[in-house]
Amino acid sequence: MGVTKQRRRCSLLVFIVGGKVSRMRKVTLATLAITSSIGATLVAAAPAQAATRLGGISVERECQDQDGYHARVKDWSAFGWRCNPFSAPVPASALIYDKSVDMNRACRRQYPRPTAPYAYATYADAGNPYSWSCYR
Repeated sequence: MGVTKQRRRCSLLVFIVGGKVSRMRKVTLATLAITSSIGATLVAAAPAQAATRLGGISVERECQDQDGYHARVKDWSAFGWRCNPFSAPVPASALIYDKSVDMNRACRRQYPRPTAPYAYATYADAGNPYSWSCYR
């Protein structure tokens, strides 16, 4: 370590203990104090509130409300739900009438609220069509 660096450290130490201060050091230390207080504020911020589970989704009810259709599981996955005008078993010729189900809209309809935060849908297991729930 060079002599210059040692002198800088010593003069800073003198400032902290109560020695003479140059204008540049005052600005630097003021900036350091502000930055430290902002950092402490960010660390002390309150954590976000966890979502509240409202309940499951009645996919049959959503299909009935949507078009008067019936709910069916086309593929065994969270994304396999379809609405179809025919009740089970659905004939192969009727598959052209399949419509997808908007799970977020189903949550907003089944757990209504006039203002935000609105209900939203999420699944627990992508491989299980019955794992959908609504949250707020």
